[in-house]
Amino acid sequence: NFLRSIFFAFLNRRKHSVFPKNLDCSGPYGEVQHRPSNGVFCLRIELDVEESDESRALLNEILADLVSSQKDIQVKILKSLMQVYSDWQKQYGYDDEEMEKYMPNVSSYEGFKTLLGPCSINISEEEQGKYAKVGYEFGCLWDDEHGFGAMVCGGEVVEIGGADVAF
Repeated sequence: NFLRSIFFAFLNRRKHSVFPKNLDCSGPYGEVQHRPSNGVFCLRIELDVEESDESRALLNEILADLVSSQKDIQVKILKSLMQVYSDWQKQYGYDDEEMEKYMPNVSSYEGFKTLLGPCSINISEEEQGKYAKVGYEFGCLWDDEHGFGAMVCGGEVVEIGGADVAF
């Protein structure tokens, strides 16, 4: 067994991803660059696998599932964020002017499209049952240092928080 870490850049994310595309989150740790996204984000795969046909088949299955379920996962992540967002607004404590700029009120999960952008998707060697854990890291306007992250397992959001949740 060996630990393999593979990094891919999806140069054509606009054709393959339904995640928000408005922000360039290519700075360190997904820092928002305050310019339109160029469509690049990172897919990080860290799995402890043997080099075998079975391991490659497992990895292909994980990636195929990732692609086929991306719209559903996007909606689940953004709806999970919607459930805690008003509490987070209070915790961040922005004054009215800052709140309008960095953390404005949103009426539906689609309102996050201008507030966050994808940085990386992380497939972890940790598993819950038979499912790999997949972390989604975003840069966001309300916390340009820590970002936003979601952990998904078996197609369900199991945790959201700062970008560190995605690892």
